[in-house]
Amino acid sequence: MKLVLIANLNVGLASLRAFTATSNCEVSLVIAHPNLTGHGSLIRRYCSEHGIDYLESAAPNSEPVLERVSTIAPDYLFSIYNPSVLKSEILAIPRVAINFHAAPLPRYRGTNTFSWAIINGERDYGVAWHIIERTIDTGDIVSQRMFALSGNETAIALCQRSFEVGVDLLREEIVPSLAKGLPRTPQPDTGSTYYGLKDVPPNNGRVDFRWGFGRMERLIRALNYEPAPSPFVYAVASLGEKLIHPLSVERGAGLPADRVPGRIEAIDEDAIAIQCGDCVARITGALDSNRRKLPIGKLSQRLELRVGDIFDPFEGMEPHKAPA
Repeated sequence: MKLVLIANLNVGLASLRAFTATSNCEVSLVIAHPNLTGHGSLIRRYCSEHGIDYLESAAPNSEPVLERVSTIAPDYLFSIYNPSVLKSEILAIPRVAINFHAAPLPRYRGTNTFSWAIINGERDYGVAWHIIERTIDTGDIVSQRMFALSGNETAIALCQRSFEVGVDLLREEIVPSLAKGLPRTPQPDTGSTYYGLKDVPPNNGRVDFRWGFGRMERLIRALNYEPAPSPFVYAVASLGEKLIHPLSVERGAGLPADRVPGRIEAIDEDAIAIQCGDCVARITGALDSNRRKLPIGKLSQRLELRVGDIFDPFEGMEPHKAPA
């Protein structure tokens, strides 16, 4: 069976290895996005070492790519962490086109799903391999697997876990079934949600210290992609023109009698203790306004933060509601 892969990042490389480990698959071409090759272009190196044609392109729907894929006439096209929506011209070439979606379907269609699942307080999550249709993330499911969440995941940790589960599914269920034909299960008509590029998190990522700790902590975890650059929005807290991007927060002591959400109660080398809606929360990790990670004590010193300073409240509408 001839395969063409649109593959990026570590999940693309791991999937490529899974395909080449079986005699049933002939990977004829790998297409990688020039900005997403990752890991020192390990995908390119792997292809070179294994005699696989490799092409870097940010435009998988372009004529040069269409010509290359048409010449191969693959049985399967796999799209693995591909930022482009594939159009009907390229989808018509293979016998079957399959996408890896790092979220459960139809529960989390769209993008930035790691963040949204954490914001929404989900207790489980999942990944799916599905048939590519013209509408986004709506095709029949080939294989899907759910897994429990600990409640402590950051967005990057959930991303990495999802990639691992997705590659496990590929090895265990998809690759062995390619020759005989993959099963297809239509997605249910109910229970679907879609998050697009125009959807922004509550307050567009601005921390509101009037919130209870749980809601604030979920937002901060949900927007933490460190050490990778955030593909979404950075959490932010401001005190006038002074900005920090919180990465981690832990529950501290109960509130003092004089309750002022956003007021700094203590500063040390490890944390900034700030009143929130139901406790004094301790910000234990943050980026500065230039998105550099600094020790909390050094960051506080540079910003000249003082006990008694009050972080700004958020005044605005929330396009999405997170659990209280």
